[in-house]
Amino acid sequence: MLSKWFRRSKPRVFLGSLVVLPRTDLKRYLEWSGTGTEVDEKLRSKLVELISLPPADQLQEPRDNDLCLDVAIPAFQSGSGAPLHLGGEVLPLMWRPKITVIGQLRQISTGRTHSHAKVTHKMPWSRFLAGSLNWRLIFWEMTGASPAQMQALLHEACIKLLQRLRKTL
Repeated sequence: MLSKWFRRSKPRVFLGSLVVLPRTDLKRYLEWSGTGTEVDEKLRSKLVELISLPPADQLQEPRDNDLCLDVAIPAFQSGSGAPLHLGGEVLPLMWRPKITVIGQLRQISTGRTHSHAKVTHKMPWSRFLAGSLNWRLIFWEMTGASPAQMQALLHEACIKLLQRLRKTL
């Protein structure tokens, strides 16, 4: 009976901001995604689709324990390869697809951070090499991960992020 009186109520979680930060690394010039914002927009639209919470800015009467979830993608790479010329030798230089997702739960009433988590998810080398080692490698035309594969990586990273943040509630 006393447990009902002293039990904390679970907080409600609302959606804050979803951000895909522009790439600033050198690899952006060597990958299929390039410097354009097309991949950023695809990742952001997938992020909106994955995290379907009611928006925090439309909340009429916030409670003291209501939380707001902010999610950002600060870094991603689609994976690719390039030849590295060392004198007379040519070595393949490859990097696999990777995406980093950061999440923050903050209290709506005070704006104070409740908890945060960071997840970096990489495509396994075996899966990346299985898709890359073909006739394109002979001509050094490695295209990296497709948009669908990048969205699948984002999906897996978001699941891990939400699981970590859920443990803090």
